[in-house]
Amino acid sequence: MISQNTRILDTFKGTGKTFTSRFLEGRMNIARPSARIYDLKSQGYDVRATRFTTLDTKRSAKKYQIMRTKA
Repeated sequence: MISQNTRILDTFKGTGKTFTSRFLEGRMNIARPSARIYDLKSQGYDVRATRFTTLDTKRSAKKYQIMRTKA
């Protein structure tokens, strides 16, 4: 079985695509997305976060991007 961290890396690392915690939970069935992001940062991956306001609820959220190389 492929780990959740590996699935995130395979999908987003170095692609320039961004994702949110809600996307990871809903579309990729990732449990505790914030913990997975913390794990990736701890492993030395360059995970960048950008805060934005959602269009529908006008709430603040973060979108993440995993860069091609490790930090």
